[in-house]
Amino acid sequence: MKIKLVVIFVLFLNSKIFSQDIYYKVEYGKGSGTASDVYLQIKLDYFLVEIEAKRLKSTIRDMDMEISTNIDGYDYYNDYIKLLLDVLSATADGLTIKIGENSEYVTTEIKKMSYSLNDWDLFLDFDEGPMTTPLLNANFNLQDAKISLARGIKRNMGTNERLIYNYFANAHGSILIKKLSFNISIDRNGMVSAEGNLDMPVGKAKVNATLTMGKNFRTEPYLDMLELDFTNLSPDVQNLMDDLVENEGVQLKKHRTGYSLRMSGDIDNPRIY
Repeated sequence: MKIKLVVIFVLFLNSKIFSQDIYYKVEYGKGSGTASDVYLQIKLDYFLVEIEAKRLKSTIRDMDMEISTNIDGYDYYNDYIKLLLDVLSATADGLTIKIGENSEYVTTEIKKMSYSLNDWDLFLDFDEGPMTTPLLNANFNLQDAKISLARGIKRNMGTNERLIYNYFANAHGSILIKKLSFNISIDRNGMVSAEGNLDMPVGKAKVNATLTMGKNFRTEPYLDMLELDFTNLSPDVQNLMDDLVENEGVQLKKHRTGYSLRMSGDIDNPRIY
């Protein structure tokens, strides 16, 4: 099956449109689908987004969503979103994303990308914040990505920006990512756990963190633990990290295999060790 979708948005800032009441509710039991040769274009004046995918696959199971903004006669919560979700997942193969304006684009080519949202229970008031403790689990994975900048974008970079970009770019001027993964979850006690991994030809990065937000997210967040590690660094990136520590005051600890950071305590004044 081939799908070609071109969407052209012309937005006029009309206050009457944005002030109208909106109520939206959807319930979904179970379903899945696939599509091939997908094309999406979004154009806002000179700004352009183009997305192409050779193959898309999605799955959804047990979703109830409700959104309300300024509904007349609805006195309990005026602006809110409710979401109950068992599973929502998607996979894209052969993905190309082009973003930019005036023919100067950032192009990202991805061999495979996927995400999964599991066991979500949210009740969020747009003014007051969470009305109950959010419950969610989400993960994101990306394999073999290449990021390329148009010549005009690189030409307009400042000296420091160009220097940093060259540290991470290959001989052809593109930034390569072998693998990127990220997972985050929130439990009923307001404990946020996150883990991420980045693998590039110029080095690897890994992060682990736990954060206590408290029930309903009404208490000041407390950083239980943050661990950040940089390993397998190329000589150029190693020199960059050395400069950040020695001359810019970045509080990283140098090891034989790379750099690390350990942090815990109050978000406004954490203890670094």
